[in-house]
Amino acid sequence: MLVLETSLVATTDAKGEFAFSALAAGRYTLRVTSRDFDNEQIPVEVGASGTSRSEIRLRQIRAAVASVEVVGEAVEAVLETPGSLFVVSRSELRNSHPMDANEVLRRVPGVVINDNSGPVATRLNIGIRGLNPDRSRSVLVLEDGLPVTLAPYGEPETYYSPSIDRMDRVEVVKGSGQVLYGPQTVGGVVNFITPDPPSSTRAELNLQGGQRGYFAGNGLIGGSSEDQRMGWLVNFLHKRGDGFRDFFFNIDDLQTKFVLKPTDRQTFSVRGGYYDENSNSTYLGLTTPMFLADPNQNPVPSDFLKVKRVSGSVGHTIAVSPTTVISSSLFGYSTVRDWARADFDRSPAVGRNYWAVFGDTSVPDGALYIRNSTLNRDRSFDVFGAQTGVSTIKQTGAVSHAIDAGIRYIGERMNDKNVVGGTFDARTGVIREDENRYGSAFSAFIQDRIRLTPRLTISPGIRLEHYNYDRHILVARVGGVPSNVDIRGGD
Repeated sequence: MLVLETSLVATTDAKGEFAFSALAAGRYTLRVTSRDFDNEQIPVEVGASGTSRSEIRLRQIRAAVASVEVVGEAVEAVLETPGSLFVVSRSELRNSHPMDANEVLRRVPGVVINDNSGPVATRLNIGIRGLNPDRSRSVLVLEDGLPVTLAPYGEPETYYSPSIDRMDRVEVVKGSGQVLYGPQTVGGVVNFITPDPPSSTRAELNLQGGQRGYFAGNGLIGGSSEDQRMGWLVNFLHKRGDGFRDFFFNIDDLQTKFVLKPTDRQTFSVRGGYYDENSNSTYLGLTTPMFLADPNQNPVPSDFLKVKRVSGSVGHTIAVSPTTVISSSLFGYSTVRDWARADFDRSPAVGRNYWAVFGDTSVPDGALYIRNSTLNRDRSFDVFGAQTGVSTIKQTGAVSHAIDAGIRYIGERMNDKNVVGGTFDARTGVIREDENRYGSAFSAFIQDRIRLTPRLTISPGIRLEHYNYDRHILVARVGGVPSNVDIRGGD
């Protein structure tokens, strides 16, 4: 509770009651803030006796609660988060017009970005506080509070990264504040937040163009019913370009969101998404003589990466009392990541014929020897999960408790297949390795933010993770020859 004219602040007790002292007679404006409800602002008149009694009813659940979020937008939620927190706001994103997420995350203290992230940061490499940034393995990357990696436990690499063009804001949590989230939170949590449906029908179209064939078109349309009980949003992004070193990329990203508020106490949200990326990304760099001759050259233009992702989620939030909110969600996504890369040697092998040689062969390690074969690394991932959590506020004498607790289940199914092609640009061939992997994880957490005084809060918490893993190898090299096998194991 905040009296705007005097800046006096009060907090409700366990019964929801509050009081201000030393408030002179007159008219005031009382602002009521809550972590789980929209803010309210009401007039209050204090009589000559210096007393006034007001009853306040918070009816509207905060719209952002429809999505499972790490922190939230409210100032009080930011201040109560233990550990280190950095939020890139909506206004900052709109004013800076970032080309990719790397531009945004470089501003965050303690975050290191490896630029080997593909075109326009489609595969983020985030390191926090000195940890290895390779494919963000030690950082939990979320979109609207839900995981986006190939498989959160079994393959925690970010071969898909949310497009910064369609984001409302970005949250980065480091330190003890990440106990509520998992897995892979050793470094921290990065949560990309998409916009909620607008209060009235609105459409936006942003177009950008540039050198090397760059084009980005982002269209958004959405609206809400007159009583704000129902809202919807559709966002389509198309991005393409030739890139430096002749690396082309083509991205289509369609996202939808639907929000329904059947009563003042509960909110349903439904999200769906489709992402399709095609690019000739490669791990192969240039030798020094090649760079001096032409820094933009690409010796393997046939290398090709395809990423396709389909996702969906259903969320439900209900305020069971003025101090207790329960949030639940079901989610799932399927990702295909096929990467064809030409085979090469850094020095010539005796008796081996090469399709092409690039660089200066007279300089040690100055040339690349491209074989007339390829290895297609084809992978697919299916992830599904369910989670529920409760947030409640309790009062014990003069000490207040803000308790967060929750449970979650995640199931993973992965297929990893290596196919050897007979030419440098082949997409099919002999299956050299083929295996299925299955995982299931159960996690639970509880955290209590104990406010001892207005300036002192301690936040003890604990998180438990249990993961089962099974592996079924179908094809493997036996004596160097691809062979059908039936090898099973687990942990």
